[in-house]
This record gives sequence, structure tokens and C-alpha cells, in this order.
Amino acid sequence: MAKALALLSGGPDSATLMKWARGQADITELHALYLKGGHVTDPREIECADFQAHDNSVKLEIIDISQLVAGLGGQRILVHSEATIMPFGNAIVLSLSTTYALLIGADRVLIGLHKDDADESAEYTRAFIDRLQDLTQSVHPGITYVTPFIELRKAAVIAEGGRLGVDFAKTWSCIRPESVHCGYCGACRSRAAAFQTAQLSDPTVYTQKPIALTSTGSH
Repeated sequence: MAKALALLSGGPDSATLMKWARGQADITELHALYLKGGHVTDPREIECADFQAHDNSVKLEIIDISQLVAGLGGQRILVHSEATIMPFGNAIVLSLSTTYALLIGADRVLIGLHKDDADESAEYTRAFIDRLQDLTQSVHPGITYVTPFIELRKAAVIAEGGRLGVDFAKTWSCIRPESVHCGYCGACRSRAAAFQTAQLSDPTVYTQKPIALTSTGSH
């Protein structure tokens, strides 16, 4: 039986991760963690992450890493379509999450990366994560990194979320500080394309209709 920590960003992928984790019979205790990077979308993301956590009867924990992110260049710490991403950001995220997992006594760290993310950078592949896990387990053998969607495309993750009953209207993808999704940033276009490919109704309100996107990365 496991005590698990899920990384919750407020996006549709991590919302699906939460529903998936809640349905795992061997996860007896589930925690949710949001890493606040100091970006303009933090309020929207936290609002949605908090909703998804409570929808799964989990309390959302927030760790403010905005000064760390700013000191390392200010880029987004994890993959986000067409946004500038911090080099080695996935390793930083997993390292911080591992520290928190050890603090609360969790033995699994869950992250909602998928195949489209892995296609964007080797840092998001299971091979990279396995190397980090080997390093971690050399000193903390109880910790496992779980990536249930790593072989799935984003559209397949959205489809799984639909099957699990995720309220996608209460998720956030846009990288702009607006009250609704802009529709033209890479994250919005990735989101819209995934819903279309999954053949699910997209509940998102966009300022403008999203145009085609060649890459369908995370969030």
C-alpha cells in the first residue's frame, strides 16, 4: 500500500493524474503539491489546482519557489508549449518533490508527463526520469517516480480524463494573465487540439478561436 504525492499544476493533464491516482486501489493516502513559480498565471493555476484537489478530497499544498525560479532565469520550470523552459527544470521539480515526499512520508511521486512532452525534450522521457530515480533510490530506496501517461499523447490523456469525469472547465493552460484562455498561445492551441483529437467537447472559453498547432505539449 502506498502514500503518494501528485504534482498538480491546474492543467488538464495533472487534473487527469489526480483522478487516476484517486482510482488506484493501492494508493491509500494521496497528497497534492503545487510549485508556485512566480509567473503571471499562478493565481489562475492555483485556483484550478485547488478545485481539482478538493474534488478528489485532497488538500493542496503550495510551495513558493518564485525566488528560486527568478534567480535561475525566470523561465517556466516544466514543459509548456511554445514557452521558454528552464534547462534541467524537470530534475529540479522532481528533486523538490522528493524532498517534500520524504517530509510527509510518501513513497511515490506522481507527475502527469505524456509522450508529447517527451518529444519536446529528453528531460521529459522515462529514460531521463529512470536515471533520476536510480540516483534517488541510491540514498532513498523507498521513492518511486510514477508517470502513468508517459506513453500516451496529450489527446489520449484528455480522453482518459473525460472517462474519469474530470471537470476540464476548472483547469487552466494559458500562459497569459487573462480572465479566460487567450486562444493563440501555444498552450491554448495545444489544449484545443487535444480536445478535438480526443473528440471531446472543449468547455474552455477562448478570447479567439485557437489555430492549428504542430506540437501538443504539456499543461
